[in-house]
Amino acid sequence: TLQVDYDRFLHYHAPTTLVLTINTAQVDKQRIRVRLSQDYVDSVEVRRIQPEPVESTVGQEGVLITFDREPDAKQAKITLHVEHQDPGNVTGGIGVEGHEPAVFNQFVYP
Repeated sequence: TLQVDYDRFLHYHAPTTLVLTINTAQVDKQRIRVRLSQDYVDSVEVRRIQPEPVESTVGQEGVLITFDREPDAKQAKITLHVEHQDPGNVTGGIGVEGHEPAVFNQFVYP
């Protein structure tokens, strides 16, 4: 359902992206909901999201971001432009609502 492309190694305060490719056959017909884990949200500043979300909701488990879905598209691409706030090892989770999240690690150099 979800593929996450990201930089494994990066520098503190250097802009980077997470590119999400979502198989839309396994998601809601009208909306795509993506959850960023709270630990990841705490370690980055989200600078921009493409396409622009319809809604973002902050909860105990992280941030739920909602996007409109193109009705006939087989895949959706979402790009998160982020900047890490602290150096060190960062573990994050990102997932499509209703599916297991993908867990990934990044190392941020000072």
